[in-house]
Amino acid sequence: MFRNHLKITLRQITRNKIFSTINILGLSIGMAVVILIAAFVRNEHNYDSSMPDSDRTYRVYRSWDPQSNTVWTPSLLTNKLMTEYPETDVASGLSFSGEQLVEYAGNKMYIENTANVDSTFFEVLSIPFKYGNPETALDEPKSMVISDELAEKVFGDMNPIGETIRYQANEDFKVPGVLDLSDKKTHIHFDIFTRFT
Repeated sequence: MFRNHLKITLRQITRNKIFSTINILGLSIGMAVVILIAAFVRNEHNYDSSMPDSDRTYRVYRSWDPQSNTVWTPSLLTNKLMTEYPETDVASGLSFSGEQLVEYAGNKMYIENTANVDSTFFEVLSIPFKYGNPETALDEPKSMVISDELAEKVFGDMNPIGETIRYQANEDFKVPGVLDLSDKKTHIHFDIFTRFT
């Protein structure tokens, strides 16, 4: 039975070559497009999904410059959310700092992705730490949490907890934590987090 259907199908394909080619090509392209779209959507939905309570975490921000896509969450907004909206468990501000000069042991480098955050930032976003405690990382005003990539660049294999980095050529910041971003999909990809003062 199956062989009979296969013979008839092959005869039809060879008899109507142009029509069959168009149909098979259209079906193939359609299936490939659907698979690509499904893979893209799945990839997009995986961002920040490894964080606990990611389904209860929201980003409220102000657009600074529409052309450069700069957005930030002011600290005053977080205070308002915490006082006027009782359903808010915890809130934190985020502001891009731009490119900053970093110096350690005589070595200077410019770091492009830097941000200022509130002390509660790592309570809102549970980004895993390689070194340090996320709950107390930004308790001190002059503290700086760095990415594992930057830690390797500046300190090599050494544990940088407690080390001092000169920031913006005039301020010394202690490093209380190093993030573990090696294989995590996140839209938060900064190398330095300093605390709002």
